[in-house]
Amino acid sequence: MLRTIALGPALLAVVLAVVAAGCDHGTGRSTTSSTTRACGIGHPTGVRDLVVRVASGGGLVRPETGLGEVPELSVYGDGRAIVTGPVIEIYPPPALPNLLESSLTEAELQALLHPADAGLLDREVDTGRPGVTDQPVTTITVDADGEEHVTEVYALGFDGPGFTEQQQEARERINAFVAKAHEIANGLGVADPDTGSTSRPYALETLAVFTAGFERAAPNGACPPETLCATQPVFFEWPLEDLATAGVAIDVPGYRCVVVAGGDAPTVLGAARSANALTPWTSGGVSYALVFRPLLPDESSCAEVA
Repeated sequence: MLRTIALGPALLAVVLAVVAAGCDHGTGRSTTSSTTRACGIGHPTGVRDLVVRVASGGGLVRPETGLGEVPELSVYGDGRAIVTGPVIEIYPPPALPNLLESSLTEAELQALLHPADAGLLDREVDTGRPGVTDQPVTTITVDADGEEHVTEVYALGFDGPGFTEQQQEARERINAFVAKAHEIANGLGVADPDTGSTSRPYALETLAVFTAGFERAAPNGACPPETLCATQPVFFEWPLEDLATAGVAIDVPGYRCVVVAGGDAPTVLGAARSANALTPWTSGGVSYALVFRPLLPDESSCAEVA
């Protein structure tokens, strides 16, 4: 089992070269699920098969904020990597997150999987728990050699007392893996022949929309100045079915969720791109607050993201 804490540039190049020598670099994307071991660590190969994911959630946030959280990194069997990109520094922030996509070769994907063997695939990884509250939990999912491994670390990156030497070493290995995964997903990949960039905007095809009554809002900004809606006078009209009955109720009190896909997606996305996170929407004469959550290739329902 590899116990290297981090792959430096030189070692990363060696891993890529060794793996590339035995890998098939076909450019076609399979839509079926299978597992390959021909050139290293076996992993699913389908376009919707998750291989590696890093996600952080929880902490001191409102429930509706958690609904909109997207995994910071997801890598699929065909080498597609989707990451959260930089967000414009403006308040309120945009209604939609900035997701970027790149295409990793098999050698690059293997370079990502090899550091994952640095303790992340152990069935029992003791990372301890610091005596701090309201910190997020980082969840790392790796599907390798026919088995899915999930590691959860509370307050990853927290620098403080309260850990044994073994726990601290485990946290350092995991932290190094997360950093290297981001480096590989963001810095490698197949370059676009026109732009030369290895990343491009993720083409949204399906999204979950969480809805709740905007109780303090009124159409056309007609509300007392001390209320929230006074800072957001522009109301957007929801372009699809009545939100009062659309979708399904979820566990977050007062919220429903509707999946928008197919021909409806461009209509909703067009409106959402002009909105921000505090934009009030109207449907059937009622005002709503919406949270948009793009669905990733391995996701298709509200139950998977609520």
